[in-house]
Amino acid sequence: MPIFSMLVVVAVGVIMPLRNSFNFYYWDDTAGAAVGVWQRIAEQILAGHLPLLQIDMWRGGNFAAESATGLFNPVMVGLMLGTYPIDNLALAISVAKFALFFIMAIGAYFLARAYGARPWASAIMGAVLPISGYNLFMDGTAWINGTAIMAFTPWLWWSVKRYVEGRTPIFVVVLMVYLLGSTGNPYGLLAAAAVIAACCIEAGIQKNWKAFRTIVLAGALGALACVLIYLPFVLTSSVGVRADSTTFNDEFFSPNLSDIMGLSTGSFQIYVRAFGLPYFTVPVAYLAWFVMPLLPWIKYKSLAKGWKIWSSAIAFGIFYLFLVLGPSNLGMFRWPLRLIPFFYLALLLIFTLALDKGWGKDKFKLRASLSFGIVIFGVWLAWSDRPGPWKWHALFALVTLILVALFVWRRPTGRQLFMFLGITTLLVLFMQTSFMKTNDNVANYNFPQSRSAMKSNFDAKYKGLTVVVANRDTLPAGALAPDRAWKDILFGNMFAAVGVESTTSYSGIGFTKLDNALCASYYGGSCVDAWASLWQKPAGSSFVLADMMRVQTVVRWNDPVPESPGSPHGTDVTSPPAPEGWTKVSEDNQVSVYTRDAPFEFEEGRVSTHGADVQVNSNVSLSDTRETANVSATDGNDRIVSFARLNWPGYTATLDDNSIPVMTGPAGLLQVEVPAGTQKKDLVLSFTPPGFTAGIGALALALLGTIGLEVWDVRRRRKAADVLSNGNSKEIRNRS
Repeated sequence: MPIFSMLVVVAVGVIMPLRNSFNFYYWDDTAGAAVGVWQRIAEQILAGHLPLLQIDMWRGGNFAAESATGLFNPVMVGLMLGTYPIDNLALAISVAKFALFFIMAIGAYFLARAYGARPWASAIMGAVLPISGYNLFMDGTAWINGTAIMAFTPWLWWSVKRYVEGRTPIFVVVLMVYLLGSTGNPYGLLAAAAVIAACCIEAGIQKNWKAFRTIVLAGALGALACVLIYLPFVLTSSVGVRADSTTFNDEFFSPNLSDIMGLSTGSFQIYVRAFGLPYFTVPVAYLAWFVMPLLPWIKYKSLAKGWKIWSSAIAFGIFYLFLVLGPSNLGMFRWPLRLIPFFYLALLLIFTLALDKGWGKDKFKLRASLSFGIVIFGVWLAWSDRPGPWKWHALFALVTLILVALFVWRRPTGRQLFMFLGITTLLVLFMQTSFMKTNDNVANYNFPQSRSAMKSNFDAKYKGLTVVVANRDTLPAGALAPDRAWKDILFGNMFAAVGVESTTSYSGIGFTKLDNALCASYYGGSCVDAWASLWQKPAGSSFVLADMMRVQTVVRWNDPVPESPGSPHGTDVTSPPAPEGWTKVSEDNQVSVYTRDAPFEFEEGRVSTHGADVQVNSNVSLSDTRETANVSATDGNDRIVSFARLNWPGYTATLDDNSIPVMTGPAGLLQVEVPAGTQKKDLVLSFTPPGFTAGIGALALALLGTIGLEVWDVRRRRKAADVLSNGNSKEIRNRS
């Protein structure tokens, strides 16, 4: 009953924002990045393929190196496959997020139960965590990987706690470490390490050194299993934007202590450097209305007596508090506000344990005065950061004071405690979603929702590799609408969802040489210079870039574009002439579409250009990771063959089974030099993600190590139980 009631509160809470916008969970990077990747992974797996590389997605198609695709996470893949039949993409990704919210809630519930909290108090923790400010309004809206990490973290913590108490096998801990790490986001590994370290501290304080050692081994085995996820990323980062992660501070996404002290003020829009605005339009630092105001009523002496039992929560919370208050960039970790849910997880766990101890009844006036002061101070912080919506601040203050008074008057316990805090949490959320309706700090792509309608629109619209010359940031106001820009172009990975090959894709790593050639942004948009770059010959090449990439369609937004490579930017050219060999096939008030006049020589291959001293006799692209070409070459110097493939680390080339080097050409294209005197030999290109074989080996070692650790631990526990049993039997005999 407590779990069911908790899930009802969570369900109502996560559905509530949809009354303002059905796109609430189909927002920013979720729409621009995740949806296209999820659609493609599900499509490929259902077709019997493991999509390590999707060459038609170009800069965004190296799924093995991207890591954050969740390709090797069984829960996320299950959600991808389970939601794939849903045609409405906004609904599909919302269902997936709802599932993650429920996983988060149940994990938080069981974590609290593992620490001794009673069912109804534990249900409060499970109900509050998913619909708190950052989890709902930021990760829930924009960053689904953040939601997944937060969903799995309580489960790892629960498994370690249960293992220490002898109620869960150690292999469950290894599995949970892998589940958390295999989201592909390094914040997941950080969370796993923090949980393991915090629980080791707790075991050490309790002098349980056997559990300490076993937990460390389990964490190491889980991390070893995750080598498969992260090693390709590390070995590929040299060609992309993640190669130079550094530590510095520019205060971006960096909260301070005063922001955290407003965690119970529902109208608090913290004034922190963020996307688009110098403050947040949603309550990202909010946890729950009752946490701060009820602090004066806690029985601290009773709570402190068992501090050793929940010392892991203290260690975990302190660690994340330091990170939240740390520099904006710490190596590969950036934007510390992202970590505030983890600090709140520890804080909420301790508060839940306090709930179970009851409430102080002495010093009523002092406690009441402190509660009143805390509420007023929180509202003062909110008003100080954003004085404009003062009426909302006043309303939240009034409602919070009334709720605190009702709570102190009624002193609910058990089921009544859950009903009161659960219903009032939803009341405050209703007020928040009436005041702060959408997350306007991040992008609302406002993509069409129907996958079939988009496919129908684009199926016959463009052929071959399509390059879009457009930038989301420079499109006119109102252009981002299903019946406007999106009927001609798409950004992010949405082209992948509808089967259009395009350089326009979202990538967390990118491919620097291609990005520079097309001045591409992280979401795949390009500046006007891309138009001129397509028709230029890159340095050292005798071919224009469009030919080297096998571009067949160019879609250009009708903004002013340089008339020629030498003309000044911004020339008022509404209809630039098509280069020789290209024809403008359509033009409206939004876009002009150009197509290549002559087809490429080999329709089934990806050879794009080759030197005068080499001849390509045949060419077939067998798959995304394998291609063959039959080639011949004279003794001349011009023997380079270019492929319409990015030269991701991991490519190898053989000529009649003899290895030859691969090279990176203009815009990052893969090239090989055919040896002089070659006569009709088969050139074979193959791709295996760098470190993938080592990753598989590490996964196998982790599996074997887990089996060995489990067998050893079971025997150790049985031996300890036998010793204890024999000791008890001997004592009974002696007493007799």
